Amino acid sequence: MSFLLTLKTKIMKTLQEIIKQKPIYLNNWSNKEDVARDFEYDDIKNLNILFADYQYGSYDGEAFVLFEKDGKLFEVIGSHCSCYELEGQFDPEEVCLEALEHRLIKGNYSRDIFSTQLKEFLGF
Repeated sequence: MSFLLTLKTKIMKTLQEIIKQKPIYLNNWSNKEDVARDFEYDDIKNLNILFADYQYGSYDGEAFVLFEKDGKLFEVIGSHCSCYELEGQFDPEEVCLEALEHRLIKGNYSRDIFSTQLKEFLGF
């Protein structure tokens, strides 16, 4: 393992540190109820939302939600065009920190507007 990779791993926050942080809501969301309303998802009370971003313009929108439940991380990604909104798209997938890091540095998330804030939140 290279020195740089070892150093990077030591800087990244642990799952426990991430879970204890104050949640971050960006752009068109300011609380858990906003997320529940836009996704039309009623069972949001038991979720520990950590990071949520919803950006939309006049015809389309993109959403990202990172939450913790039972000690595991999950993400939800939604999007829409002018025809519909986010309703029915709350489809969580379990995710690990390493996968998030890869997506933020080399993958699709590196181009997203929220990537800088999410990198800071996760500690890398």
